[in-house]
Amino acid sequence: MGIKSIKITVFFISLILLFNSEAAFSRDVKVYYKKSSAGGYDFYADNNFNIDCWVKIEFPAIKNLELSVDLPFSKSLSANSKKKFLFKARPVSKRKGYSMKYSYLSIKGDPSASHDDSYRYLFPYRHGAKFKISQGYKGKATHYGENKYSLDFGMKTGTRIVAAREGLVVEVKEDSNIGGPEKKYDKHGNYVLIYHSDGTFANYVHLKQNGAIVNVNDRVNAGQLIGLSGNTGRSSGPHLHFSVSKPTYSGKRVTIPVKFLNYNGESVDPEVGRYYYSTHYGKDGYKVILGDDIRNEQYESYFKKIKSTGKVKFRTEVIDDTILVFVRNGTNSKISMVADFKLENLSPSKGIPVKSVVRPHSEVFVCFLRRIDNKKGYSFSTQCQYRKTK
Repeated sequence: MGIKSIKITVFFISLILLFNSEAAFSRDVKVYYKKSSAGGYDFYADNNFNIDCWVKIEFPAIKNLELSVDLPFSKSLSANSKKKFLFKARPVSKRKGYSMKYSYLSIKGDPSASHDDSYRYLFPYRHGAKFKISQGYKGKATHYGENKYSLDFGMKTGTRIVAAREGLVVEVKEDSNIGGPEKKYDKHGNYVLIYHSDGTFANYVHLKQNGAIVNVNDRVNAGQLIGLSGNTGRSSGPHLHFSVSKPTYSGKRVTIPVKFLNYNGESVDPEVGRYYYSTHYGKDGYKVILGDDIRNEQYESYFKKIKSTGKVKFRTEVIDDTILVFVRNGTNSKISMVADFKLENLSPSKGIPVKSVVRPHSEVFVCFLRRIDNKKGYSFSTQCQYRKTK
């Protein structure tokens, strides 16, 4: 009766994914003036954008002119509006000369917009697919400041991306084939920007070159294919950067937290390190297997016949970040086994070492290992001692 040992070592490394952000400033709004026959000027604005825009006008210098409005002046401009009259500037004294300097800030959307907090967004990939949030809200790597409520989904290039909410496509960039982790790559990220009915925006960033499926002015439904994921812009690896934002009076868009539709029909707040299925409204159900839900009881009666190999080996099965460990007895004898583990950032589902008796030509469940800190990498090695028994 001899004792033999077998060993397996596996290493897993977490990837930190970066992002690209877009400002809300509109280059499609123009504020200008025309001389008036009554003296002074009349101010107008053009909004060449496909949604309403907000404009704020200030006069850092003005001499001998009186405006027909109070300063600072702000106004919402309808989409695709031309020669929208704003106000008059008339000389106080016609005997004196007059002059002015003015500046304006234009913003896509309406800064007074209020997000519909009752809306449940779809996870932005196909129905029944499952991906991990590699960087979540307030992620220390890059999700801070105006981008703090952003999500990164780790996924290979070419993954189908869908609209998380219905809306109007207002911007598309897909000409870039450049990416890298440095800030200099910010402007190279391909993206699709969608405007929602409550005045918020959804941004889908890092798409592959020519990876946009939609065009500006397209109206899309929730769950509709809009693009293919990639690795363009400021990014350390293939992923999708997703955020919902609203414009502010400063001219920036700031991200806001939103809720998502979970596989069970309930709302869920996304958490970093977890895997989420995308469930689309009106679609059939699908089989749900989540590593976080696995329990020992599900596998205690597990038994599988295997072919004779004359060897005892481990087999591992990874479900999300949970590693199931099995032992395969390919010998002709029943064995008494003791499995020990060396773990880093992993917790075993049973007390170790794990002892078990395994019949010949059979595979049985040993235990599962689960990550302790979802934000960190993990590793493990397993060693088994066994002997023949009656």
